[in-house]
Amino acid sequence: MDQNAKIVSLSFLVGGLLIWFVMGSFFAEMMSISGIRDPLWNTFMPVSRIVALAVAVGVTIYGLKSQKTFGYGLDVVAELRKVTWPSIEEVRAATIVTIVLVIIITILLGLFDFVWGGLTSLIYSV
Repeated sequence: MDQNAKIVSLSFLVGGLLIWFVMGSFFAEMMSISGIRDPLWNTFMPVSRIVALAVAVGVTIYGLKSQKTFGYGLDVVAELRKVTWPSIEEVRAATIVTIVLVIIITILLGLFDFVWGGLTSLIYSV
């Protein structure tokens, strides 16, 4: 199995774990809202988590076995390998420029609001 296939497989497994966590919480909350008691399958696993686990396993297996879905994942990884990522200096410079521009625009909008508010109060006070 090549490196890209390992990354895609790991991504589907992590995605399955996330689905299990989110769907389990969602199912438990929906049962709580509807007033249905969530029975325990054993001492620590409610049925809502079991249902969520079944959904997560199904989605993960589908993603791993479907040629179209797995192929799409391989294409994504291949394209991400072509990306030229910025160096830390470039990221730092871009961050500083962004912060400075946000401050300048905030000051300009604040001045515009102050002037517009003054003009508005003059018009309405007459």
